Amino acid sequence: MKTVKFIMVLLVAFSLFNCNSNNEERPIFVLSKSNLVGIHEIESFILDTKTTTEVSGFPVVINSNSVGNLFQVELIFNADDTYSLKGEYAVTTTITSAGSQPVVNEEILIVNESGTFSVNNTENTISFISPEAEFLTGTLTVSGLSEEKLSLLQTVEETISLRNTLIEADLKISFLRKE
Repeated sequence: MKTVKFIMVLLVAFSLFNCNSNNEERPIFVLSKSNLVGIHEIESFILDTKTTTEVSGFPVVINSNSVGNLFQVELIFNADDTYSLKGEYAVTTTITSAGSQPVVNEEILIVNESGTFSVNNTENTISFISPEAEFLTGTLTVSGLSEEKLSLLQTVEETISLRNTLIEADLKISFLRKE
């Protein structure tokens, strides 16, 4: 009986000392070109837009929320600082304005763009440069980066003086590493 208790105590002690601690941290994944190179698939896409136009001295606000799904889009970062983004996805856009019923539009969008990219690990950003790009344009902030996932944010504000219009857009997009 003492032998069984002794073995049980040893097993418990052994398992306690060999357990992985939940306090152990994963290695830091630094934003760099080499850590981006590869194929990434879109996981999520959300675009919120607020357009404010002044009509007869009164502001008219139109909000738009676009949510992507059914993604078949690949983002490929190459070692030579080029990228390509190709595929298609569905997007549901809901447009709302004061005093009106929401308007919902669903469509399939095709993406086919390529260009160059640069990384600024001090500012934690990736800049996409392409004259024909409509999906990934300008500088996006990296909000998360791991071996499996890349999350990007972009906030854009544009004023169209001739129309007395202010456009504010917030983009949130995440990718899962495929290769």
